[in-house]
Amino acid sequence: MTGGEEGETAGEEAEELLRVLENEIKGGNKLFEAKGIGFMELAGILTAYWLPIFQEVAGKELITEDKYPAVWDWAQRILDFPLIQQNVPSKDDLTPLFQAQIAAVNVIPPS
Repeated sequence: MTGGEEGETAGEEAEELLRVLENEIKGGNKLFEAKGIGFMELAGILTAYWLPIFQEVAGKELITEDKYPAVWDWAQRILDFPLIQQNVPSKDDLTPLFQAQIAAVNVIPPS
């Protein structure tokens, strides 16, 4: 499998997982209705904060408000917690990290 094929497969798998997440949130799963910061909110920081920055650096859209409105709203609720806002790394710090990761993946020859 080439790097392009692997990336396409990973993208398809991510889309499937996002559809599951979207359906769980829309379906009223109580895990996504916390009034405070719990396990799901901590796990959701990846989706809410890190993934949008990675998308911007990679030039790919995975999560958008139009495609996954329930996931988008849940992510925005996570980002509204002051404790989260005060403790996530800055976008300026994450951008070069993601750029380096993407560059490293692009130079690894296919197996």
